[in-house]
Amino acid sequence: MHNLYIPVIMILVTVGLVIGAATLSDGDVDTDIQHAIAATLDTSQEIVLKDMKEVNHGYGVCGWYQLSGSSDEFARFFYTKVDDEVELDIGSRRYRMNCKS
Repeated sequence: MHNLYIPVIMILVTVGLVIGAATLSDGDVDTDIQHAIAATLDTSQEIVLKDMKEVNHGYGVCGWYQLSGSSDEFARFFYTKVDDEVELDIGSRRYRMNCKS
């Protein structure tokens, strides 16, 4: 019975590390999206995000963005976590395939 404690503890620690790493990486997605949009628009202004929805089994994100302090309305985007790229052209095939309205 005493030999059972070490494997059980190791399994619990491993599960905790996996869940913790997944939680931390999901928290960085907003920042990654903001940086990708800013780079695409070639701006240093802060990007405001809203109404984000994961698509493609969590490999992509659809949502709305706006430049902070801008009077323009929010615009749509698609972000792929695989390539770390953002698509701002809502008429593009890539956007239509992933962010069906």
